[in-house]
Amino acid sequence: MTHRPFSLSRRGRRFLALALAACMLCAALPQALAANPEVDAGMVYCFQSVEFQTGASDDLTGICVTGVPQSGLGTVQLGSRVILPGDILTTGQLDAMTFHPASAGGQEAQLTYLPIYGNRVEKEAVMTISIRSKENYTTFDELPEIYVDAMLSVEDHR
Repeated sequence: MTHRPFSLSRRGRRFLALALAACMLCAALPQALAANPEVDAGMVYCFQSVEFQTGASDDLTGICVTGVPQSGLGTVQLGSRVILPGDILTTGQLDAMTFHPASAGGQEAQLTYLPIYGNRVEKEAVMTISIRSKENYTTFDELPEIYVDAMLSVEDHR
């Protein structure tokens, strides 16, 4: 009995290449999802629940917030409510959560949380939000009082 070396047909090689590419894509997916968001100073960032997934599993139930950005950098909010450490949020609430930068930019704010998957809690994760500076951007608090008074005066005359 003679043994023939194993070889794949043309169709088999294509299938194997496609399967290998799919495996590589799935392996890279958690890193792509864990990308740190960026927001321009003075703008509002809207979160998506997929940003809080830390593993290959897609059954994220919610998170337990363990740390929020320093007040000088910005606030994380759900509607008009400011999110605080200890808050537990569902994936639906994560999709409605926003970050409001308070700094003029060029800084990073961190949100720390425990991801909840079904009936288990994963280790603490960190989301770093980069606040990009806008050229010639001045926050309302940094405006000279004379400009604020002039702006209010114009608004009163409308």
